[in-house]
Amino acid sequence: MGFSADGESGYYGYLWRHHVKQVDLDIWACPSPSTEQIVKDMETIEAEVVHVIRCAGNWPKFQTEIHFHQSTEAHRAVAMRVLSSFVLKA
Repeated sequence: MGFSADGESGYYGYLWRHHVKQVDLDIWACPSPSTEQIVKDMETIEAEVVHVIRCAGNWPKFQTEIHFHQSTEAHRAVAMRVLSSFVLKA
């Protein structure tokens, strides 16, 4: 939907889709059934990943949304595991 939305329902899709020719999709997910707490944990981990990238100099290119929640050491450790699977380009 993020690639094909046309605004008819009020959602225009990902802005960055107009600026790239090819993308790689990496998916990380929680194997447990979705609950409000798990969604909050996933959002917290995402925010911690963005925080580490931000500390390196700037927001991730095309970052469009972020949810901030109080993080724990466990959230930060998982964020570092997520980041360690990528080669970050300067």
